[in-house]
Amino acid sequence: METATATAIASQRDYKEEGRSRFATLRRIEAILESSNDWAWETDAQFRFTWVSSGVARSTGLRPEELIGRSRFDFAAESTDRDRLSDLLADLDQRNPFDGFVYRLRRPDGVIRHVEIGGVPILALDGTFQGYAGFGKDVTEREKAEQRVQIAQRRMTDAVESLSEGFALFDPTGRFVMSNRAFVALAQSAGAKAGFGRRIEEIVAPFGASVLAARMRAWEVPDARAAAYEAALPDGRALTIAERRTGEGGIVVIWTDVTDIRKAERARASLETELRQSQKLDALGTLAGGIAHEINTPTQYVGDNVRFLKTAFADLSAAVRAPGTGSSDVEFLLSEVPLAIDQSLDGVERIRQIVAAVKEFSYPDAKEKSPADLHAAINTTLTVSRNQWKYVADVETRFAPDLPPVPCHVGEINQVVLNLVVNAAHAIEAKGDERGLITISTRKDGDWAEITVSDTGTGVAAENTGRVFDPFFTTKPPGKGTGQGLSISRTIVVKKHGGSLGLRSEPGRGAEFTIRLPLNPASAQPKETAT
Repeated sequence: METATATAIASQRDYKEEGRSRFATLRRIEAILESSNDWAWETDAQFRFTWVSSGVARSTGLRPEELIGRSRFDFAAESTDRDRLSDLLADLDQRNPFDGFVYRLRRPDGVIRHVEIGGVPILALDGTFQGYAGFGKDVTEREKAEQRVQIAQRRMTDAVESLSEGFALFDPTGRFVMSNRAFVALAQSAGAKAGFGRRIEEIVAPFGASVLAARMRAWEVPDARAAAYEAALPDGRALTIAERRTGEGGIVVIWTDVTDIRKAERARASLETELRQSQKLDALGTLAGGIAHEINTPTQYVGDNVRFLKTAFADLSAAVRAPGTGSSDVEFLLSEVPLAIDQSLDGVERIRQIVAAVKEFSYPDAKEKSPADLHAAINTTLTVSRNQWKYVADVETRFAPDLPPVPCHVGEINQVVLNLVVNAAHAIEAKGDERGLITISTRKDGDWAEITVSDTGTGVAAENTGRVFDPFFTTKPPGKGTGQGLSISRTIVVKKHGGSLGLRSEPGRGAEFTIRLPLNPASAQPKETAT
């Protein structure tokens, strides 16, 4: 009996101790909750609050006693997600645990807050459903941030979809993540599929091995962050493909249909060629009077000599047939006829040189550059333009013997030299005080060939040195220039040949133009000067 009593007393003591321990634990939990922005709650079987920790007031503006006996749905302004609300109601109906449900709660002051809750069912010892217990927290700022992200994503998606270029994103392993409709359409035109997870090489492969090789070469550059190459669609359209590494190691790809651009470039190149040829022929038209004069001079003494030969032949024939003719007449004819013949041949050769120079100058260039003798080209230009400078200046050439053939469109270089020589002659004529000097020199400067045309004319005013290459800019009086010569010359040298055209001038003492042409166009790094 005493043993049973002792056992009962001990059990009661243990029960009380366990109760005190549980109470202390609950007090600690409650203290933690009271200091937190999160809160705990319990409801009865009808989902009415039976207890709420005080932390609820800091977020919702509702005191715990205002919630007791009421359902959370009495305060819900509107569910954030109707589908999730349906899922929550189903869980509550089946007495399932739930988590992460977010709804909008209207505070007494009218402010809307976003609240996230999660709970588990409370069951009696016999399994009877008693209600729910769980936690809640204010996630307003998180929801706002997520909304901002969603808005930014929508804007980015709208922006990407509005691009006429094809846009695609690949992850750091080179696998497809997303694209716009333009990219999908271009990929389909190429016979490729832009599906999720496909490697970029698979999408580019239908363009052919040469395009894949071009891509590999572009990315073989050490520390490359971007690559660009070209491809052609089966229907003949041209694409440029640009790839760039993202900060996370992925790849952004832009496919641009440049068919119209390429057509425009070809049309522009054709127009520029026609314009240069027109300017060349216009220059020949301007020089035509001088060329005619240059041809007329040898033509006159060729004609005079031929007429003399005709008369001399008649006299010689008569002397041979008539006995007793004086030997002095025969001796005169024998000495003068060879001279007349030599002069005639010289005149014919001079005419041939002028005609050949005109023909060479006016003949259109081939599409591809070819090695050319710049010295011969300069001499051709001087021959064609001789009547422009011979009355106002002397021309001195200083050709470098070590200058190799230069890859160029030689006819276009002729045109540039002609423009510079004619400008020099006009500048010397405008100065007008004495006969001037035009000096044309060449030299080899490393991987560059240089042609320098200098004069002793008026020079270029300091305020005009930066404008002399502008289209239609001229300081010449009306009828002397159109302002296109130097502009076209710069286009020929810089754009067509990858070279440079620079100017150095001292007003009143002359100007010096320097043409630099690459001997190895692939590695050209042009530098221009204008001082």
